[in-house]
Formats: sequence, C-alpha cells, structure tokens
Amino acid sequence: MLETKRSGLRVKKFPVEVVQECFQLHGDTVYWREDRPQSHFLNVWGYNIWKAKFPGRVFGAIRRDGNNKYRFGSISVQGKENKIFAHIVAFILHNNRYPADELFVDHIDGNGLNNNPSNLREVSRSGNRRNARKPWTNKSGHVGVSWNKRNKKWQVVGAGKYLGIFNDLAEAIEVRKAWQQSQENFTNRHGE
Repeated sequence: MLETKRSGLRVKKFPVEVVQECFQLHGDTVYWREDRPQSHFLNVWGYNIWKAKFPGRVFGAIRRDGNNKYRFGSISVQGKENKIFAHIVAFILHNNRYPADELFVDHIDGNGLNNNPSNLREVSRSGNRRNARKPWTNKSGHVGVSWNKRNKKWQVVGAGKYLGIFNDLAEAIEVRKAWQQSQENFTNRHGE
C-alpha cells in the first residue's frame, strides 16, 4: 500500500494498478471487474465467496452526506482494506492516477452519483466549496445569508469574510450575489 498525507492525516491507498484490476467504469457507474485476480485474496475460499457475490455488480452503497449522495465502499486486497468513494475510483480509472495531494474530486453538476469522467474535476478545497449546494440547514434560501439572532437582522458572509448586516432579506441576498459575481471560480450552480 502507498501512503500519502492528506489534510495532515496519513492515508493509505492501494497502487493504481490494483484499483484498475478491481474495477471498471461504464458511463457514470463504477462496477466490480469480473476478472479480478485471485492473487488479491488470502485464499481460494475468500476468492470464491467474492466471486459468488460481486463480479459485474455496481461498486459501493449509496451514502448520504448532508444534502448530497455518493457511492462509497471498500476494497480488500490480501487482507488489507481501504475505504474509497466511487468518484475517486472513476477518477483513477480515467486518469491512471490518484488526485494530487491536497486536491479533491468535484462533481461539476453537483450530482454525487454521476461519476462520468466528464463530470469530475480536480480542485482545491475552496474550489470544491465554490461548487457546493445550499446546505439543507439554510433558512434564508441563499448561501451566505443567515439570520443573526442577537441583532435580529440578516447577516451576509462570503468565503468567511463578513459582508454586512441588513434589515431586509432581499437587500442581503443582492449583496451576497454581487460579491459572488465579483469572485472567480464560482460555478453557476453554487448554492442551488
């Protein structure tokens, strides 16, 4: 297994070749390969159990993360397990490499189940957030606009920067939209 640092944590991952031996990509979906090598398993018994259950099936279970869904599962090779998202697997299969350290794989259309390589891009953490959906906890209906209980007014922030406080929700929304348009790298669907 390879080891890398990601956000200060040590992350172990299988070599790209092993991922390619386990999975195949059709359209926007990752599948277990039918011809996965027996050498990935500790013994014939483990291989036969896997062979009866997984070949040709869609990889991973759907996992909800806030207001989005992703496929997530694990790979086990010679008794060592690695948990991984299907969009990371799709990225690896298409690009023959892992995403660069400290970069993320972002779904351009915001659909965490659409793992088509044309819908995936490598971005920084801030770039990933600039393509984020509106949080399900949002009460104003607009990203960056929230109710300030202490002041009993609408507060506006952008990328952690305080943009002001307003009595009128419409005015707060306009200030946030104007700020967002003045910034680079926000996608059209940010906050939808």
